[in-house]
Amino acid sequence: MSQSILLYFNERPVATLQDLRVETPWSTAQARFLDAALGDVLERVARFRTFDEQLEALDLPEDEEEARWEAKLAELGLTHADLGLDFDGQWSVVLEDGAEHEVRSIRFEDGVVQWRG
Repeated sequence: MSQSILLYFNERPVATLQDLRVETPWSTAQARFLDAALGDVLERVARFRTFDEQLEALDLPEDEEEARWEAKLAELGLTHADLGLDFDGQWSVVLEDGAEHEVRSIRFEDGVVQWRG
């Protein structure tokens, strides 16, 4: 399926998505952010999420886990507020026909956005 759609964050358009592919319940598309800095932050948040999953698997003492967590935030140049972008924001897509769809479990990586519709 190849159509152009808009990605919205908190009711504001933030990216144009192209080459939409749907494998129910997941959708994937190439993202072109209107503000490249936002796309960069979201990519770093995705890298942090991967790190966090790996860290949880180590089952470290809480103080050591928190120290590693904070060090990774600093390494990636992220704030605690940045971590809310993917989970706490209201994401949606608007298709060419004007239909709006809620986006859940959004993830950004290498210029590709994936979400559960």
